[in-house]
Amino acid sequence: MRALAKAFAYLRMRAARSGGVLGLIRLVWRNFRNMGWPYVRGAIVRALFELWQQAGRRGHAPPMAYMEWRKGGHAVKAPRWSDEDGHPTLISVVMPVYRPDLEHFKAAVASIQAQDYPHWELCMADDASGDLALLDLLDQLSASDARIKICLRAENGHISACSNSALELASGDYVLLFDQDDLLPPHALGAVAKAIALHPDAAIIYSDEDKVDESGSLHFDPYFKPDFDPYLFLGQNLVSHLGVYRRDLVSAIGGFRMGLEGSQDHDLALRVLELAGPQQVIHLPEVLYHWRASQGSTALANTEKSYASVAARRAVQEHLQRRAVAASVEPVPAIPFFNRVVYVRPDRTQRLVFVFLLPDETDNRTVERTLRQVLADTQGFEWEAEVLITRSARSDTRTLTRRLGPDAGPGHIRFLDVEDDLAAKRHLARLVDAQAELVCVVTEPMALCPAGWLAELAALALQPGVSAVAPRLLGPLGVQCHGGMVFPDAHHARHAFRGMPAGANPLCRSSALSQRFMALSPALVLCSARTWAHFVAESPLDARWSVLAMLLQAHRSGLFNCWTPFVTLRVGRQVARETDNLVDQLDNTQRGHWQHLCQPLLPDPGYNPNLSRRGDFQLAERGN
Repeated sequence: MRALAKAFAYLRMRAARSGGVLGLIRLVWRNFRNMGWPYVRGAIVRALFELWQQAGRRGHAPPMAYMEWRKGGHAVKAPRWSDEDGHPTLISVVMPVYRPDLEHFKAAVASIQAQDYPHWELCMADDASGDLALLDLLDQLSASDARIKICLRAENGHISACSNSALELASGDYVLLFDQDDLLPPHALGAVAKAIALHPDAAIIYSDEDKVDESGSLHFDPYFKPDFDPYLFLGQNLVSHLGVYRRDLVSAIGGFRMGLEGSQDHDLALRVLELAGPQQVIHLPEVLYHWRASQGSTALANTEKSYASVAARRAVQEHLQRRAVAASVEPVPAIPFFNRVVYVRPDRTQRLVFVFLLPDETDNRTVERTLRQVLADTQGFEWEAEVLITRSARSDTRTLTRRLGPDAGPGHIRFLDVEDDLAAKRHLARLVDAQAELVCVVTEPMALCPAGWLAELAALALQPGVSAVAPRLLGPLGVQCHGGMVFPDAHHARHAFRGMPAGANPLCRSSALSQRFMALSPALVLCSARTWAHFVAESPLDARWSVLAMLLQAHRSGLFNCWTPFVTLRVGRQVARETDNLVDQLDNTQRGHWQHLCQPLLPDPGYNPNLSRRGDFQLAERGN
């Protein structure tokens, strides 16, 4: 009965977000018509995941409702501007206007006028709405506040043209993009101004965001974003709301482009990024924007404006072409408003070394299955495989050699007896001198590797600046168990999205998109050869943790560790027995060494500080 009550409560909440029961029915029908049965399957998985989150798990108390969490004062607060920060920066709030709901529009303007930071101007362009009541209201606003500037367009040009008209009114050093029915909390501009004072060369500033219902009273769907991630940004508009841009850069690229309506801000951010670089993108980890979920808004349903998805793919494709990246952009299956970038592998043979370092308790049959699965798809590679067997391992190399037959001959699979873990690490350290372009480390048994998995990982691993890539690994129950790693603090390390269904969308970001992490799970990771220069054999960490430490050091040097859900493999059962906090696996000496290594790299740019220190993507409460 309790589960049934929770299900009904969940449905009531979904209905409230969608404008009532009829609104929810219309939303489901619209999405089904656009996306078909894949949408239904995905919606069921996401609904079950949300219910599962609300019910709590593994003995933890259920997470606080977002509204209660907000009122409880648990949120991280970005620094605010003060007079001590020197000369204030004028921020131009740019708002395109077209036939808005007048009450929502008044609330949006009022949220600007209520800002604690007074150094702003509101630049509004009406896109030939033809609404006399709106025109009267615009006249009243401009007459009552000298900081409000109005432009009345003679003809309708859609949002890009209208936004450019509003931009022409702007005189501030930075422009903030603002929709006609959304809301800013009173401290939003003060937080932006402080960020500008701290980072005067910032090109783009963005914040976390949430949604509000039609009444503006119910807050839901918070998006606690990571720090800027170029790979995640290709899959979705990570900047979105609140988005602030240096005005001279916006002018240099010619403002918004026609024909990209619906994703004109994503396209704008991509082009500004090309001028400035990702180092000049600043993330404020606080909800500073409330996106109103009104009928016809993509806040309510991305398929409300399906043309936006087409425009987003075009924007990303043209961005890649300008950067001379050989890749194509496709919609994510069942989630077409997200993008999948498919990189083209260089048209030549790559030299690849596989290193298998499976747990000592792995039996012969499992070792053989893992080798056959991983090595079945090596066409186009010049490869060799080394299987490291310690004295305590259960594997019988003679039997394995006989069963694998010709594949175990010279130049292909070699079984190497190593004395202990230290000997295994010293062997791994020698890979820095290997002539291979890529090294694939496998430390967990693999149950299923689909066709094409290696070629897709290699295409991503060979991109400039990439240190290593890892696929999504599913456990025996079909939930995610390995991939990227998150480090909420020096005492916690966790597999990102662990225990969640494939494609789950927790509070931080979607597990349906490629993204970078500080480090990747060593269960199966494909590394570029340059990464091995960071491998240290002489440390108290075991071989698997030493691979993890190597990836952290590569991250520290400015390389990217990328995880992709578009390659999905399945692992054996024993991985399901790992503890949630991987640091618990270490003894005191190892833990001290790990914390010394990890601490200088924190805070983890891939994990929002508003999320719990357990690394489970739940809301953080004070003390957790």
